[in-house]
Amino acid sequence: MGRTKKDKLQGAIIKEDDRKIAYVVLSKDQSFVFPDLFKDAKSDIDEKTINESKQDLQEYIKVNKAPGLPGWFRI
Repeated sequence: MGRTKKDKLQGAIIKEDDRKIAYVVLSKDQSFVFPDLFKDAKSDIDEKTINESKQDLQEYIKVNKAPGLPGWFRI
């Protein structure tokens, strides 16, 4: 169970998140290897989104070029 404490400013009671711990005991001849959950699919998606973001940024910079004006002035 998570601990509870009282907030000094508001007087509200705050409860920390519960923690669940599991212990597993394997014999000497057994071993555990963490599975690869994400494989290579994530890298393909990341490269595609990064390239799209770069292109969008370049288009935004081209449209909003206004020499002599501060960045906050443009809408």
